[in-house]
Amino acid sequence: MPIKSIDHFNSAIKRSENLLQLFDLLADDRSRNVRKERAKTIKKIMRWPQRQKIKIIESKKMQSVLIMKETTQIDYNNFGTNYIDEILRAALVSAVSALDRYIHDLIVENCIKMLNQKEENIPSGLKRLKLSLIVTKNVLLRMKRNNGDENKGTRPGFVLKKAIQDELHLKPFQSAEEIKNAMSIIGIKDLWPNISKVINPPLTQEAIKTSLKRIADRRNQIVHEADLFRKTRGKKISLREIKRRNVEQNITFIKSLVFAMEKVK
Repeated sequence: MPIKSIDHFNSAIKRSENLLQLFDLLADDRSRNVRKERAKTIKKIMRWPQRQKIKIIESKKMQSVLIMKETTQIDYNNFGTNYIDEILRAALVSAVSALDRYIHDLIVENCIKMLNQKEENIPSGLKRLKLSLIVTKNVLLRMKRNNGDENKGTRPGFVLKKAIQDELHLKPFQSAEEIKNAMSIIGIKDLWPNISKVINPPLTQEAIKTSLKRIADRRNQIVHEADLFRKTRGKKISLREIKRRNVEQNITFIKSLVFAMEKVK
């Protein structure tokens, strides 16, 4: 069974969720000195010499413990906010990428099917999609070589599908306007009114668009600005704050949005 756009999305968004779990495992929320008796027991279990000094990172949320030798070139500060928050930034960027990939895949998997319809039934957005003359030439050559036999060599439809895929992947689909225009290519109209009717939990059109803009803007701050505050003057480098609960909310919103798109596509 062919892989669908939703399959790619589920795989990609799961990686974002895995990053949140990794954050929970590594975030040190119980820093303290290791008691002598506890350290002795741990070293015995690990079969380390009793003279070996150790460090322990604990997470109450995940009930996890990370044990390191003191010679490890990292210390407790590496598990504090300024360091470990990079995992949250990666999770947010990954989630937006999952959405972007889903939109691209959804268009590509529907284009050839729609091009097989009568010309008057082909969506105007798809008609306006521009491909190079080389693509047209390659499709005609495949048709000529195959002589109408689809089982002979590479199918012309595959060449066309690959060209559409390459063209679309030059464009980002992250903002509300970009996504609406993308969906119009495959004939989906009134996208946001329809999404607002089926998304769970319920949201207005404006709330959906506002959330998308906020998430895309936050992603761009991380990707294009290293998440540093813009300054014309200043003697101190300042990172923007990022909170785990906000990243989790953004991932949940993206999942709800895509599942709603599956209902209206």
